[in-house]
Amino acid sequence: MSSESPRPPREDIFRATALELRAGGQDALTLFGHFAVFDEWTEIDSWYEGRFLERVAKGAFRKTFREGREQMRVLLQHGYDPELGDRPIAAIADLREDDVGAYYEAELLDGIPELVIAGLRAGQYGASFRFRVIRELYDHEPGVSDHNPEGLPERTIQEVEVREFGPVTWGAYPAATAQLRSLTDDLRTAAVLAKQGVPSPLERVLELRGRDHKRATAPAPARPSSPAADAASGPASTTSSSRDASAPSSSDAATGTSAATAGAAPGTSNRSAAPPARPAGGAQPLRTGAPTDDTEGTCFL
Repeated sequence: MSSESPRPPREDIFRATALELRAGGQDALTLFGHFAVFDEWTEIDSWYEGRFLERVAKGAFRKTFREGREQMRVLLQHGYDPELGDRPIAAIADLREDDVGAYYEAELLDGIPELVIAGLRAGQYGASFRFRVIRELYDHEPGVSDHNPEGLPERTIQEVEVREFGPVTWGAYPAATAQLRSLTDDLRTAAVLAKQGVPSPLERVLELRGRDHKRATAPAPARPSSPAADAASGPASTTSSSRDASAPSSSDAATGTSAATAGAAPGTSNRSAAPPARPAGGAQPLRTGAPTDDTEGTCFL
């Protein structure tokens, strides 16, 4: 008998989508786009939510648009912007379901910093919305199919309650404007950092995530292979090795391991030592302490 995967959480879920900006008369600017495209499968891979496929059924936004519009707000960075905080940046002009998905329009208010306006004009922001799942269908073992070649659990969202939405840095996937992206991990981490007094918590989270992505995709530097290059690097390597054996480097201090105790060969650096093991189940470690420069190599996401 196979064990069923746990259902994904329903509260405080965040999804990023594409964001568009339209200029109107008298310098009016309007944000517009779709919260979600109906019946489009998206893979969610999150340490908090789990890994599964998700789609939104037509009608899922109808009630929240009709009954919750007056309580809904448009915020920058979900209220974590250090300058604007949770002050609304736009007034909702239109909320409706169309043939594509859940559509919105919001007119920007006066007083928004010029840098934010310039970023919106240049397409440097995506959009994200925070919601609660009211009704869903969840299939633990749907089997393999064309849209689900791995047979991941499938979630069909039938009704949601949207609480707020607005521009965020690094929102939607750049090559798939119709595809949702989970930002739940980022926003929950930002909430922890905000409680600890870390300035600009969401920007810090996204900055570190961006640096980790660059490091993961950067090619490894080529090592010299010619005898002449090896001979030229020999004395320096020996000196470096003897120094490393007696005084751990900053990287060694972070991991509690020196080149000597790790059994590194002379002339090599133990920076290639394996990183801290990830928790079981594919979850990524979440540091609850404030991030510092010396922890950026092992990001807390």
